[in-house]
Amino acid sequence: MDELKACICGTPAHIHEISMGDNWRTRYQIWCHDKACGFEGGIYNSTKKCVEEWNTRPIEDALRAELAAKDAEIARLRGVIEKLETDAAINQIVDNTMKAWGGF
Repeated sequence: MDELKACICGTPAHIHEISMGDNWRTRYQIWCHDKACGFEGGIYNSTKKCVEEWNTRPIEDALRAELAAKDAEIARLRGVIEKLETDAAINQIVDNTMKAWGGF
């Protein structure tokens, strides 16, 4: 079974067995234990489906993907900046050396 994500409020969530009488199969539901939140998932026949549905968060997944792309771009730009700073330092050394030797 996949690991259960925390609730959308950040509080740990828990899966519960729900009995619906003697003639009904056991069902499963996940809910947040923060009473101020009270978020609940649907009721399912299996824990696997219950967790799968609870963990499906298309907007959150899209935002995480967008954030990862932006983090990658930031890392790339930091590398560019580092190279530019290195190049500028080398150019300054060359310029100072040329001045010290009377220029070329």
